[in-house]
Amino acid sequence: IGLVLGALSLGQVAVAAGAAIVLGALGAVVALARGAGRKGAIPFGPFLAAGAVVAAIWGPQIADWYQRTFLHV
Repeated sequence: IGLVLGALSLGQVAVAAGAAIVLGALGAVVALARGAGRKGAIPFGPFLAAGAVVAAIWGPQIADWYQRTFLHV
């Protein structure tokens, strides 16, 4: 994922990682709400893939928004 998105821009790699973390957290909350135990394993690969898709489609827009909002660039 880093190789493919990194060839496009480093910002898209950061967006993919951030989106994967957020989507993984949401998936964990859903799993806990459905009765899964805290010790159970949740595969992170699907969330990494979903983050890569988000970054491939909306990566530049999200990276620009983040820089304008939080870094004042």
